[in-house]
Amino acid sequence: MSVPGESPQAAAESESQTELEESTKTCPLIVAQIALIGHPRRTEHWSIIALDSTTGQSRIFELAGNYDTFAFVPKSIPFSSRKPDYRGGFYVCEIEKEKLEEVEELLQSVPIIKHTPEYDSQNWVVLALRKLQEEGLVPRDVTENAIREELEKEKERWEIADDTLVERLENGEAS
Repeated sequence: MSVPGESPQAAAESESQTELEESTKTCPLIVAQIALIGHPRRTEHWSIIALDSTTGQSRIFELAGNYDTFAFVPKSIPFSSRKPDYRGGFYVCEIEKEKLEEVEELLQSVPIIKHTPEYDSQNWVVLALRKLQEEGLVPRDVTENAIREELEKEKERWEIADDTLVERLENGEAS
């Protein structure tokens, strides 16, 4: 918004600064798929990741372990599309950074089923997103089918060396 008597250049700079401030308050929340070797049914592990380009540290919410030792393991680490086993992602939504602690608390309550070979990180991510939807943090149109469909396309993009979601986001392109 311009101030009376303000030059067009100053108004543009002010608007640009406001947009920058707004963009640093949120970050993309995605479902990332990571190549998985040795699983009896799956070829990809899924994680929920909040990508924070301003700090370089991404918040990763995931199920770790094997079917008899699964545990919820949140962590903050650098994450990049250059991670060798990254195979693409699904854009969930923009999330306010100040809500990430709440997200972690909510995800700690997502049930973990052990000693069942049919249960894995993909099942947990679907349940976790439903929990976040119940709390109004994730849009209702994020469905398991939509995630699976887009992640298949992402894997194909990765196979032909096309840009995957994180690369498109890093390049400022739409999800």
